[in-house]
Amino acid sequence: MTHVVLGAGQTGRPLAAALAAAGLGVRVVSRTRPAGLPAGAEHRGADLTDVDATIAACAGASVVYHTAGAPVPQWDRAFPAVMASVLAGAAAASARLVYLDNLYAFGPPEGAITEASPPNPVEAKGRLRLHLAELVLGAAGRGDLPGATVAHAADFFGPGVRNSVPGALVLRAVEAGKVPRWPVALDEAHSLAYTPDVAAALAAIGASAGWSGARRRIIAAQAPTGREFLAAAGGRPGAVLSLAALRVAGIFSRGARDLAGLAWQYDRPYVADGTLLRQETGLVPTPLAVALA
Repeated sequence: MTHVVLGAGQTGRPLAAALAAAGLGVRVVSRTRPAGLPAGAEHRGADLTDVDATIAACAGASVVYHTAGAPVPQWDRAFPAVMASVLAGAAAASARLVYLDNLYAFGPPEGAITEASPPNPVEAKGRLRLHLAELVLGAAGRGDLPGATVAHAADFFGPGVRNSVPGALVLRAVEAGKVPRWPVALDEAHSLAYTPDVAAALAAIGASAGWSGARRRIIAAQAPTGREFLAAAGGRPGAVLSLAALRVAGIFSRGARDLAGLAWQYDRPYVADGTLLRQETGLVPTPLAVALA
């Protein structure tokens, strides 16, 4: 049985390692061979926007994991093309599909985000994410796939993660000896997903033989306040990036403009409740201090 990991980025690499450590056959698919593949893992070079190449790369798979990403400015063009290839590849192999998604499609939450939370996207990125997830769940619902799980994870931090809010505004600043910053509000809880935990959760989902059909799962994560994360990461007080400052900066920076458009993720509690998956797998989030160390 072969577990095929599509994408060799910040979650694809640790996922391949977790699968290999469990004694499973692993094939990693990316444009170029990544450094540090686990012993015994196969690499297959492919452009995931190429349907035929993706079908060939997924041949013989029992489970396909879609972890491939793209720079935010390319989402509209890249993600639909990649998803079409992924669905074709998994269907041709009669493989279950595990798709790693974020939380954008849920929109501004009222309480903790769970599998029962209704989608409510309020901006373009969330609407795109909802569309992609519905394609996955629809394929399984129609029987095109034997099973599909859309696994939702909170903002990433971890080895090699540079461009998330925790990575870019906090950890890179600490590394450079600068004052770390947090968007909008310092004292609201905000779930943060440590990428080795995300990889472990995806591996546990894929390795479990007891599921089929279409479903969502929330990956458990720590939920510190911005102030708590800044203190744990840097041991020093941080600064808040106000919404007004982000809007002004957005005149010159797409990143600031995008972050201002996601202010609803930071001006209230934004907590991913992974209780269901934790009960199914026994996995718990790595303590924040341990993860940061």
